[in-house]
Amino acid sequence: MAGMTLQVDKELVEPVIREQIQAAIVRELGQTERLVKRIVAEALTARVASNGKRSDSDYRNKYIYLEWLVEDVIRSAAKEAIKEYVEEISDEVKVEVAKQIRKSSSAFATALVNGMVETLEAKWRFSVNVAFNSPDEG
Repeated sequence: MAGMTLQVDKELVEPVIREQIQAAIVRELGQTERLVKRIVAEALTARVASNGKRSDSDYRNKYIYLEWLVEDVIRSAAKEAIKEYVEEISDEVKVEVAKQIRKSSSAFATALVNGMVETLEAKWRFSVNVAFNSPDEG
């Protein structure tokens, strides 16, 4: 019986295989709670880069996503609180800037203050950067 061959028609086998695959999928989907727990746990503990996204480089994936997300929410809340505070005191800032301008006759100071006042009036683009250099830094 060593040379015997059994041939089965594809049309007979294919529906049985499909049915078995579908049954296996339904069985797995029936365990939704376990699947969801695993997916959520993996998503929240995934390693991400400093921008909150996965990097191709494992070296850059230094942060756990949940920790990064909490820090990002805190940063956003702090930024919003500071923005609101600055908007609340913008009139006082304008008055103080005007006082400082009156004390200074420098054309640079006048231009700086005028620019700040204009920027404060357009709240959506308010941004101030101030830097001080020591005499050694030039």
